Amino acid sequence: GTVPAISNPVTMPLTSKGAVDVQGSATITNYYNNLTVWSGGSLSNIGNSGKTFVRNPNVPPPASSVPPPTPPSACSSSDDYVCLTDKNSTGPDVIDADPSLSNLTPAILFNLYFGQVDAAAYSANVASMADVAPGNVGTLDGVKQESFVVTGSITDNMTFTIGSRDQPVVMIVDGNWTGGGNTTVYGIVYVRGNIALTGTKTVYGGMVVEGDVAGTGSLDIIYDPLVSDNAANNVGRAGSIPGSWRDWK
Repeated sequence: GTVPAISNPVTMPLTSKGAVDVQGSATITNYYNNLTVWSGGSLSNIGNSGKTFVRNPNVPPPASSVPPPTPPSACSSSDDYVCLTDKNSTGPDVIDADPSLSNLTPAILFNLYFGQVDAAAYSANVASMADVAPGNVGTLDGVKQESFVVTGSITDNMTFTIGSRDQPVVMIVDGNWTGGGNTTVYGIVYVRGNIALTGTKTVYGGMVVEGDVAGTGSLDIIYDPLVSDNAANNVGRAGSIPGSWRDWK
């Protein structure tokens, strides 16, 4: 069978064990439940034009197969969404300064999502692709349905698109993610350090950060449960499933 690339699917757009202080712009969208940001530190700034959106309460809960609609460009309501958080106010969709998250060790947080002790163990036991050097991440353009570890901090400006809604990726950055460029990821992004991005970074699926979230660019995260489920069930390394073989005499 396939060793799942992620043990516990992500259920919200952005999880950060540290603080969230974005000087550029962050647009965090959740069409499927009412949580957009969960952080162990405070959410002090989501950017001058930053905002969060959840589904308009007049819309019935959709099936996970329904793709998330495009949210408004400004913090306003539409037929699909309502805006709850912007630079002036923090809405009920944000849980910040949560000690139950901030007090977790990085190892425990990593294990909660992946069932492995660290990135090296994930690479050895779960990843479907070989490790990727930080300077080679830009060469991944077009990669789909793979799980891999970036072995250090990403600092270069890079432009690439990886994954798709049906064939997402699991990308673990074993360090910080800084630098510019326009990047689109369909899948789950897990950063073991801090994020301080320039340029435009768009994630369809979910992002988990062990450190702080900052930057002067545009960080756009659109939660998609189908991407999360596909990452958990359809991405991973082929191997023996424990308990799947028995012999009797």
